[in-house]
Amino acid sequence: MLTRLLFVDDDPSLLKAIERNLCFDYELKTAESGQAGLDTIVNQEPFTVVVTDMKMPQMNGIQFIEQARKVSPDSIYIMLTGNQDVDTAIGAINDGSVFRFLNKPCPINDIKLAGCSRLGSRLSCGEITDCYWMKMASVS
Repeated sequence: MLTRLLFVDDDPSLLKAIERNLCFDYELKTAESGQAGLDTIVNQEPFTVVVTDMKMPQMNGIQFIEQARKVSPDSIYIMLTGNQDVDTAIGAINDGSVFRFLNKPCPINDIKLAGCSRLGSRLSCGEITDCYWMKMASVS
């Protein structure tokens, strides 16, 4: 069973590149807006990792994560941004809504390792999924 990953960004060409690069390593879904991402979370099985862009129209990444956490509190949230807004990064990490803040352009391996490091250093995608579902089972 592959790790479930949701990638939210308003750049369709970036989403296509993510699909090409991560489709074999993750059960991957993409969304082109914060609202589309929320709809995906509500209508699907839980996602282990959710990666979102910071700057999007209508709903920025922090607003998206605030809403997504209400529906999927156990997901790992990673923020990806093209601007190096240090205050935003510090605030998002300190308030606990974001596990990791990555700058664009971001190598694919950095995205993979960011999710893995949350559950244990360099776990395989299968191991991440096993840890996530064991955690979910212990909560129920």
